[in-house]
Amino acid sequence: MENTVVYENPIPVEEPVLKTMCYSISEIELILGISTAEDRERDKAQEEMGYTMPEIAKMLLISRKEVYNLLASPKCAGVFEYFTVAEKKRITKESFETWYRGQCKYIKFEDRSPEEQERIRMLQKQEKRPRLMVDPNKQAYDIKETAVLLDVPVHEIRRMISEEELEAKKFGNRYLILKSEIEWWLLQQKMDVEN
Repeated sequence: MENTVVYENPIPVEEPVLKTMCYSISEIELILGISTAEDRERDKAQEEMGYTMPEIAKMLLISRKEVYNLLASPKCAGVFEYFTVAEKKRITKESFETWYRGQCKYIKFEDRSPEEQERIRMLQKQEKRPRLMVDPNKQAYDIKETAVLLDVPVHEIRRMISEEELEAKKFGNRYLILKSEIEWWLLQQKMDVEN
């Protein structure tokens, strides 16, 4: 019995649960919900025929909740064609595109102007990593504020301080970098770029 796993269970098994104690590898994968390379390849081809709700949300720049509300609205009843791949509900690309062309409320990211796309990317970047608001009139800044001003990660500021690329004063367990030191560093960077 090649590619067969024999399971010996000393506990009596109810008939509806398991009919036999000898299963092939593919039967075990099916029972356990394990997908094979063939399954994944087949699923990939099917997935390309549709969109998931999160993909639609990202495409239209709306929340997933808005997508679900849109799909459940009476106006869209019977408009979208659904199918399931790997237990995820998807909407066919064809039905989505037909709906998209017939409406005027939503605009896909790819259909926006390059300037608007860049503005949206910047806003999304800020949402992912809220920027610390820094008072430009201060005389000295902590490490986080300096990182914002120089637009580098905090760990880079720590490295610059430890390697004495950026001068900092230590007060207790806190470093402060003078505004003049930051301005000097920015001037050096600008000169390096020009040369």
